[in-house]
Amino acid sequence: MGGSATHDLGLGALAALGLRLEDLAGAAVFRLSAGLAAGRRDHRKTELPPLFLACECEQSALGERGAAAVYGPQKGLAAADLPRLEAETDAWARLLLGWSGEPDSALREPGAGAAGGIGFGLLVGARARLVPAPI
Repeated sequence: MGGSATHDLGLGALAALGLRLEDLAGAAVFRLSAGLAAGRRDHRKTELPPLFLACECEQSALGERGAAAVYGPQKGLAAADLPRLEAETDAWARLLLGWSGEPDSALREPGAGAAGGIGFGLLVGARARLVPAPI
């Protein structure tokens, strides 16, 4: 993972794997700025096989060395918009943690910030394992 043009905590990838995130009106959402509500897995889909994600970076999901702070400016994020993106990322990350039952330590996992946070999303939403990639 790495080198993406997105910052969505892997919401799109999780939707493709059967996780339905809904806004307060019950409509499916695929972006961080939608109203927070709930997530549920579509159990009609088959269970996922073990996923191993090769990470070429060590950024965490949040914080001064997290995905938004490090990669946001590379993707054109204005400095004034960083606090809002960080807050939205934090809110969605905590929603995913609550849904998945994974511990808060996943936020600090090396590689969780890879590719706009897809490392984090797949770590907690699909129980993926992050492994260092040779550079």
